[in-house]
Amino acid sequence: MTSSFTQKQPESGFVPLTLTLSVKCRFKSSFLRLPPKYVLLRPCRKLRPIWRFYRSNICRCCTSDQSDVVVELQQLLQKTPIYLVGMMGSGKSTIGQSLATKLSYSFLDTDQVIEQVEQRKITEIFEQDGEEKFRDMESSVLHRIQPCLGCVVSTGGGIVLRSSNWTVLRSGIVVFLDVSVSTIMKRLLNDTSRPLLQGAEPQKRLEQIRNTRLPLYTKADIHIRLNDSYMEEQLTLEQWIDWITTRLVEFLTTQQYRSPRNLS
Repeated sequence: MTSSFTQKQPESGFVPLTLTLSVKCRFKSSFLRLPPKYVLLRPCRKLRPIWRFYRSNICRCCTSDQSDVVVELQQLLQKTPIYLVGMMGSGKSTIGQSLATKLSYSFLDTDQVIEQVEQRKITEIFEQDGEEKFRDMESSVLHRIQPCLGCVVSTGGGIVLRSSNWTVLRSGIVVFLDVSVSTIMKRLLNDTSRPLLQGAEPQKRLEQIRNTRLPLYTKADIHIRLNDSYMEEQLTLEQWIDWITTRLVEFLTTQQYRSPRNLS
């Protein structure tokens, strides 16, 4: 999020403020009565009290332009697939389904496809065949769905481990959903369907997994940081989707990106 500020000499603590939220959305506040420590110009990260107070107004402003953003994004994408990568519990499936609905895309979850093909749960595959066999299945599914245009694909957390998988991922736009280990632990505390978290010291195990995969996750085209606990608590799912669509538009309009249809 970028921010620009217009400021005059404060009178009685009133400061005019302009927040530029995206390429197409600018929220101009009325004169805000700020506490003394916020009278001086400060970086955006220091202005959380303002964001907290005016969040609903800002989001209403964004919503009015969001349909235009979606139309523009659909035109830019030309049905280019979107691959979501990140740790287990980062919200890939939840965000992926909502993003697909917003873009009139299909939604695929590689773990769900594997379970449908194998007629077994992921935990059973890990127990009976081992992790390496599961990774083979995961790669096979990913390559089989590569021709799918107009799809949002939620991938398994370890999809980035094999270099051959990146050939498929690079055929679309890769979005990394970055979530802290503490947040993942809160979400998956009682989830017994995650084989890599079964056993002693699951948080330590999660930290090890994240540290190993982070350099690979950050190879994604777009990095969405969901680590800010305040933002996570305050923004609704719909608002996160609006933010991600804006980031996608910015990426496609500022990068020399070619859709799969245009690749020679």
